[in-house]
Amino acid sequence: MTYLMFIHDLDETDNLRAREAAMLGLAHQSIFTEEVRIGERTVPGNQLKWSVFHDFPAEKMYAVMQEQVFPFIKNLHGDKASAYAKYMDDAIFKIPTPLMLDKVVTALDGIYEQMAQVRDGDVRGDVYEFLLSKIATAGVNGQFRTPGTSSK
Repeated sequence: MTYLMFIHDLDETDNLRAREAAMLGLAHQSIFTEEVRIGERTVPGNQLKWSVFHDFPAEKMYAVMQEQVFPFIKNLHGDKASAYAKYMDDAIFKIPTPLMLDKVVTALDGIYEQMAQVRDGDVRGDVYEFLLSKIATAGVNGQFRTPGTSSK
């Protein structure tokens, strides 16, 4: 679930930076370039964006997530010695079926819509903490948020 939130936020941040660059008349280099290399394959970068793949039929979304998006985020920072690379090294895509992924993506879209309407407090942190508590991993994985450090 947290990886899906990360993927959503990556797309959202990239879109924000593109809008800011356009407003300032600056060039923007998207992480979702025209073509992205994943292993031995090259895929269209826009297919890796939440705002694109969340509209795919369940089977296609599942295949894109499993074969392209998840490998893409695992290798986002090419530096194999970085903290990010070490954290993502043993990350596994564990959503079992296309239908389950479709339901989770749809639910997260709804959560993000509701969060956009709330301007009070650290809603993203609260949602993240709530989801971690529901999947009983907060203490096991050591993933806790630090209030007041959200990226608004």
